Amino acid sequence: GVDMRHSLPRVANWWLYCFFFGMYYIARREAILDKVAQYTVLGANIAALYSFYQFFIKDERAEAFFSHSLTLGNCQAMVLCLLVGILITRSFSGRRELIYYLVSTLIVALSVFLSLSRGPLLALILTLPVVITVTYRLKGLVISFLVLAILVVVMLNIPAFKQRLEK
Repeated sequence: GVDMRHSLPRVANWWLYCFFFGMYYIARREAILDKVAQYTVLGANIAALYSFYQFFIKDERAEAFFSHSLTLGNCQAMVLCLLVGILITRSFSGRRELIYYLVSTLIVALSVFLSLSRGPLLALILTLPVVITVTYRLKGLVISFLVLAILVVVMLNIPAFKQRLEK
C-alpha cells in the first residue's frame, strides 16, 4: 500500500509549487510556450533513450530517471499526448520542427511501451482516439479505429506486453 507519511511532500519541496505559477506567467507569451514545449519534448527524448538502454542493453524493465517504470510510462504518456496535439493542430513552425516532433513521437511512444505499464498504455488507447476524433470528426473516427487496431495487434503479439496485460 501507499505510506502517506512518506508520500506527502516535505516542507523543503514546497518550492516546486512555485513552478506552476511561474510557468503560468511565462507561458502566456506564445513565443516562450513553443520553447517550453520543445524543451519538454527534449527531456522526454532523453528519458526515452535511457529507457531504451535499460530495456535492450541492461535487459531490465525501463524506468529511465524515474523511481518506477509506471512513473516513466505516465510521464511519457502525457508528453505523447502533447506531441500528438502539436502534430494534429500543426503547431510547429517549419519542416525541421515537424521532423523533430514526428521522430520524438515515435521515440516517446516506444518508451511508453517499454515501460510495460498497463495504466499509461490503456490511457493512451482511450485518450488518443478521442483527441483524433474530436479534431477530424468522421475521418478521425476511421483513423482512430485503425490506430486502435494496430495497437491491439502489437500488444497481443509481443510476449512481454501479453504477459503484463495478463497480470
